[in-house]
Parts: sequence; structure tokens; C-alpha cells
Amino acid sequence: MDIHKHIYINSFAILSLAISASGSVALESTRTVVKEWVATEKACSSEAILWQETQILLNDLTQVTHAEIATLNQSLEKIEATTTRAEAVRIELVTEQQTLQTARQQISKFLIAIEPKLTDLRPALPGPLSTKLTSLFQRIPNDSSNTTLGIAERMQTIVGILNTINKFDRAITVHEEIRTLGDGSQGEVESVYVGLGVAYYRTRSGDDAGYGQPHISGWQWNSQPELSTAIAEVIAIANNSTQEARFIALPVELQN
Repeated sequence: MDIHKHIYINSFAILSLAISASGSVALESTRTVVKEWVATEKACSSEAILWQETQILLNDLTQVTHAEIATLNQSLEKIEATTTRAEAVRIELVTEQQTLQTARQQISKFLIAIEPKLTDLRPALPGPLSTKLTSLFQRIPNDSSNTTLGIAERMQTIVGILNTINKFDRAITVHEEIRTLGDGSQGEVESVYVGLGVAYYRTRSGDDAGYGQPHISGWQWNSQPELSTAIAEVIAIANNSTQEARFIALPVELQN
């Protein structure tokens, strides 16, 4: 409603009441009352306008506050998510550390058990293979339970020895060696090793030949010169991959 119209209507009403109540009321008194009423109306209107502006300002502040609260909530959620992720990573690292520690203990037990066994096994290895592994065997600690060598280094040594032994066992190899012959003399021979299980030797002149097999204290050799021709064929086939493979009968002793 228009403020001036509202004031006019109210003023007219008051004036009518004043005149009807007493015709002797001075006009000046009536004007004073009207002025006071108009001032009151203006004051009320100003307060109403001020309240509307204040209400708009409060609404704006409320919206800004709500936006700030929403932003803070999002920040808190991100912080909580980051904290949760960090805790998950920490738990994962702790679990991994425990797993590695357990694996380290198992590897240590394995090394303590296998290092002495490999050292004891060395005499039973073919001579050429044992010679090839000299540097690796020298890296095995004398006391596996009390050593300053790292587990990784020790494991690398054991893996190297086992891989070389396995490779030798899967092949037929020919080597030149010095060996005690059937008459007790020392002579140069060609030896053909069939894996780790058996080997055959022959002098270049062919006057001595024989075979050998591993034992825990070392290889044992048997002189059988009559095998010279057959062993020469085996050596020729082993040295020349283009030759056609064929069956050649040679003695071997089976062991438990």
C-alpha cells in the first residue's frame, strides 16, 4: 500500500473523530495531532523499510554462511579420505614388512640347511664341474649360523651353484683331464660325462679306457681297455653334432 495514501486515510479518520467529538476543539490542536500521527507513520514506514533491507542482508549472509559450511564439509571429507588412504597405505606397508621379515627368516633357515649340504656334496661332483664352481664354493660361509654375509649374496651363490649343476646334469660334455690310469701312471685322457651319473674316459692312444661313477668321497674309476673303441665313438658323436646319433653299449652301475 502507498505510504502517503495510508497516512492520508488515517489522518482523515482522526480529524473526523476530533471534529465530531467536540466542535470546540481548536484547529491548531487537531493539526498538532495530525502532525504527530504522520510522524509516527513515517517512523513505522522507515522501520519497515529498514527491516526489509536488514532481512535481505541477513538472507544473503545466511546463504554465504551455508556455502562456507558446505565448502568446509567438503574439505573435511577430503581430509578424512586422505587420512583413511594414508592409514590404509601404512597398514599395507606394515603387512608387507611383516611378510618380508617372514620370508627372510625362511630363506635364512633354508641357507643354514643347504650350504653345508652343498659343501659336503662337492666331492661327488664331476671334476670339471667342481673346478668350474670353485669361486662360488669359496663364497659359502664356513659357519652358516654365524656369518656377516648378507642373505641376498648367499642366496645368489646357492642359486648359481644349483643352476650350474642342473645345466651340467642335462647335457653330455667332453673334457680333457689328467687321471690315474689302469697301470698306476698319470696320463691325459678325454672324458665324456653323461650328466652327473656316469662318465667314460679314453687315452688318446687308446691303450687305456674305462668308466667312473660318483661316490660321496669322490669319483671311482674302473679301467676297462676293451671299451676304448666304443668310448671313442661316443666322444666323436659328442664333439660333432652333425653325426647321426646311434646306440652304443657301455657299462654302468646302478646305485641306490
